[in-house]
Amino acid sequence: MARLKRVSTDAEIVAARARGRAEMAAGAAAVAYDRRRDAIVVTMRSGAIATIPRALVPGVAEAEPRNAADVELSPMGSSLRFPSLDADFAVLGLIRRVFGVNEANRIAGATRSNARAAASRANGVKGGRPRTSASS
Repeated sequence: MARLKRVSTDAEIVAARARGRAEMAAGAAAVAYDRRRDAIVVTMRSGAIATIPRALVPGVAEAEPRNAADVELSPMGSSLRFPSLDADFAVLGLIRRVFGVNEANRIAGATRSNARAAASRANGVKGGRPRTSASS
């Protein structure tokens, strides 16, 4: 059976390039292990610096400090690699995990209040959430 070859449209290529530029802009510019603080120091392209204690990085926490010092940054700045541990981490995912952003968002979404309940009831009276059209 012959497989059809999918060709990307110009719009898809432009969108992919824009996503790549956004990912690179949000990525890391440098990474290093600080032995004195026993932490991974990630310098973002924005100039922000995240100092992540080694004890908070899964798989790296249990390893020897010399293995933590063997850290590399991907060419796009989107991931950290620890070759001696065979471990890779998405930079933004690691930062979200360490600083509890995902957990804070989960908790915020799970909050229950009288105001939220009233808003949900009012929305239900109107017919609920608008349906989204399925794109093909």
